[in-house]
Amino acid sequence: MSRSNPLKRKPRSTWHTTLIVVEGETDAAFLKHLKIHFGRDSGSRITVKSPPGNSDAVLKSAIDSFEAFDRRVALYDNDRPPQEKHLKAAHRKKIQILTCTPCIEGLLLEILGENPSSISADCKSRLKMRIGQSLTHLQTYQRHFSKELLIERASEIELLAQILRLFHVTL
Repeated sequence: MSRSNPLKRKPRSTWHTTLIVVEGETDAAFLKHLKIHFGRDSGSRITVKSPPGNSDAVLKSAIDSFEAFDRRVALYDNDRPPQEKHLKAAHRKKIQILTCTPCIEGLLLEILGENPSSISADCKSRLKMRIGQSLTHLQTYQRHFSKELLIERASEIELLAQILRLFHVTL
């Protein structure tokens, strides 16, 4: 009867690594919520980074990241588009760009079944009235954005589907 040697090292599996650079604390909290639900057992190690600033800071941070990642993604609000030089540099470095129109709060409203406004400030106030809690706490997302709701709404919302594909979720 053959037994395996308990001292023999088992081959290590390689992880696919992804860096997602986001614009604000709300974006980072939402992605950390997604990471809790979809990041485990996905075969991918996802790092969420949130530099202070606007879309230019997001692209610059994604471009300047020296860590070895298999994929780099920049997710920012479309209310203030970045400078053309940063966009060109991001395309040269093969950074995937995802934009929330007009903002992440608009995407969250759309997930909840509401039509988002084209004005960022309006989306933020409507979402705050609807949820009534801070959007930087993970408990808010656990209460209002269940895994089942996210998967269901991803079939209708292309940006959400693209974000979930970063976690290797098959829809």
